[in-house]
Amino acid sequence: MSGHIADNVRVTADRRPRRTQSMPGWAARAGEWVADATEGISWLIGLCVFVAGFGFVFFPIDLHDRNQARALQPHGEWVTAQEVQVRIDYVSGKGGGYSEVDGVRVRLDGTRDQVDLENVNAESDSIYEDIRNGWQDPTSVTGYEPPLTVRVQRSDDGAIVSAMAKDDYDYWTGDNNDPEIGLTLGIGGLTALGVLLILNGVRLSWQIRRGRVRRAQHEAGHRERVATTGKRSRS
Repeated sequence: MSGHIADNVRVTADRRPRRTQSMPGWAARAGEWVADATEGISWLIGLCVFVAGFGFVFFPIDLHDRNQARALQPHGEWVTAQEVQVRIDYVSGKGGGYSEVDGVRVRLDGTRDQVDLENVNAESDSIYEDIRNGWQDPTSVTGYEPPLTVRVQRSDDGAIVSAMAKDDYDYWTGDNNDPEIGLTLGIGGLTALGVLLILNGVRLSWQIRRGRVRRAQHEAGHRERVATTGKRSRS
């Protein structure tokens, strides 16, 4: 018996050889096709994947926010908050960062505890002024200054179930199509990805066939010259 173990055999902890599972043929062929189809267009493939991922990530988030706002339409009421605080977060990025409102809480008449507002900063306004992070009183720079109009939904016992500032509520309940844009980007990115892979695969296959034809023509000409002259070219 040979002392060597085949490449696809793995030795277990008790020194008994165990044959590993090889990749299914269809998976290997699919991997080879993808590798061939992406040749020369890697950056386009990356762009399509990014666009599709961006769209599919934000689609459910935007859909949830819009549905939450629209749920306040038939079941909500307008109140005014005189006590408001905003939370500022700094977002770093290439070429510099910015601050944004990441949270808003209010104290409403008849409530003891502060209430966190939903879907704040719906329009994603960036703040480039020098401002500290954390909870603080709102200003003209941060927005949400009191008196702040708030749409609230209450339970049967009067407890607040959901609350949203008027500007954010108006953004989501108006003519808003953010979820549809995200879904379109996701589907469009995947569609473009599939089309690129297919077209590039066809292009590469055509180049390979053309190369084979040229080699065949060259070899045929070479054989014809040998038959005519009796000499072989150095090529």
